[in-house]
Amino acid sequence: MSLILAFGMMGFLVRALFLIDWSFGPPWKLLAPHAGVVATLFFISWVLGTRHSECRQKLLISEIMVFLLPAALFLWKTYNYICQCDPVIGLQTAAAAFPGDTVIPWLILMQLYGVYIPNTTRHAGVVIGGMALLGIGSALGIGLANDQVGEILFHSGGMSAIVLSLSIGAAISFYGSHRADRLRRDAFDAKQLGSYRILRKLGSGGMGEVFLAEHHLLKRRCALKLIRAEKSENVQALKRFESEVKATAKLSHPNTVEIYDYGHTQDGTFYYVMEYLPGMDLQEIVDHYGPMPPNRAVHLVGQVASALEEAHAKGIVHRDIKPGNIFAAERGGLYDLAKLLDFGLVKKTEMPANAERLTLEGVVVGSPLFGAPEMTSDGVTDQRSDIYSLGATLFHLLTGRPVFNGTSPMRIILSHMHDERPRIRDLQPDIPEDLESIVQRCLDRDPNKRFQSVRELNTALATCGIGKTWTQEMAADWWTRNVDLDEENIGDDLAASTQDSPGKEMTPEQMIAETIEMK
Repeated sequence: MSLILAFGMMGFLVRALFLIDWSFGPPWKLLAPHAGVVATLFFISWVLGTRHSECRQKLLISEIMVFLLPAALFLWKTYNYICQCDPVIGLQTAAAAFPGDTVIPWLILMQLYGVYIPNTTRHAGVVIGGMALLGIGSALGIGLANDQVGEILFHSGGMSAIVLSLSIGAAISFYGSHRADRLRRDAFDAKQLGSYRILRKLGSGGMGEVFLAEHHLLKRRCALKLIRAEKSENVQALKRFESEVKATAKLSHPNTVEIYDYGHTQDGTFYYVMEYLPGMDLQEIVDHYGPMPPNRAVHLVGQVASALEEAHAKGIVHRDIKPGNIFAAERGGLYDLAKLLDFGLVKKTEMPANAERLTLEGVVVGSPLFGAPEMTSDGVTDQRSDIYSLGATLFHLLTGRPVFNGTSPMRIILSHMHDERPRIRDLQPDIPEDLESIVQRCLDRDPNKRFQSVRELNTALATCGIGKTWTQEMAADWWTRNVDLDEENIGDDLAASTQDSPGKEMTPEQMIAETIEMK
């Protein structure tokens, strides 16, 4: 649009050069600003064409410059032609041509804006209406200031022609902008999201955004996850996003979130559709209601261990287990049904060594609050790393705090690697000793001293003193008393499944700077 406007303004500049009576000398006060506006518009066109930016603020600044500069030039030329009685053209000629010269530039500017600039109805109305008022106001002011122009405007119908022309032009431009916006929205719904209608945004995180959606035909509510627009050109981010859905889609365990559909839109955006979960994630439950009863925590973590058993059997290590990635949902009349989410950091254990660079190169993966020490020390991870994270998650559910706190991700990482683990019973004396022993074994710094499989861990949880003592009646009572599971009143809880934990990713430079600061 700025390029079209630049060429158009250049055409008017060339026209002016042919109409000027050079016997009076070059009118620099008219030609110089006009040439400056043309040059600026070409420069803006070059910047927008070669340095693509999706920053809303930069685009708004570009919009203001592209339309404000021509508008200012129109006002300046009108002022000089009429009020200054410029000798380049006769005043009588200028006065006679004034209505047409006033209307045409503003009409062109309004139509360009309405056709080319994506806008909300309110924003388009303000800008287009402002242009029309500027054109009408400038004509009115000059007509009052100059008798000859006033005669043409007020006694020969010129002013009414200007008002009607600009009003009709503004209405056409506004309606065109409104229709273009509706068509863009319809195209987004139909082309980019296929059979799914977006209802509202649920949340966003480091890799994607989650929306509450509905299948057009099945009328089934679901959660639709899109990769972030600013990461659409990041090849590694896109591969990580695809690995999440492909890994999850291979899993069929009832405690793993179910994937309904996935694919690419025509513009290359990757998306997938998962089941919509009425409930809350465990991080939210702890934040709002405090530490969990031990039997409830064991009940939920045991279900996650069962889900991981299937994943590990297929060679998939989750690597980002934390309370925010575990959902306590109601499904089919069953309460406290745990659902494991967000396989965005999965690693297949049979992958060759260089394939791991997909998620390890340049970042520290997972959440430092719940990650195993080996994930940051040597990068060697297997199913025992997930067991460590399960132990850290269970610790958090029982005590209401993570194993280690810190003011920065690096400090937390170093604590996991070197500091002595706090004992649960020092924080919550009513925790059974056998459960404390299970958690401490999960959190052992040496992977060989932990449980060697999630099945072994699950057996220990089921056979401890409080194993299998959390009942459906107890779960239903808790949800009835504390949470409204009406589908219309929930859904924002799913946002937590995509929120970044503190320090989820750290570049090597950040780690080095943090280490120097600590030393």
